[in-house]
Amino acid sequence: MDSDIPFVLIMVVVSLYLLPFMIAYLRDAKGTAGVFVVNFFLGWTLLGWVGALAWAVTSERRPALQSKIPV
Repeated sequence: MDSDIPFVLIMVVVSLYLLPFMIAYLRDAKGTAGVFVVNFFLGWTLLGWVGALAWAVTSERRPALQSKIPV
């Protein structure tokens, strides 16, 4: 049971680190790849992480796909 604590702690830290990317991905934002790059390379700095988070939250969503089947 005690051996699971480091694994869980690492998973929580990685999840928090990649939170801006996960938000952009779930929102289907236009700049998801850019958010990932900034988050991955500059997320270790507080400014880079906050910038990626702001970008993920404020970026426009991709337009929904239109079905080409006439109704």
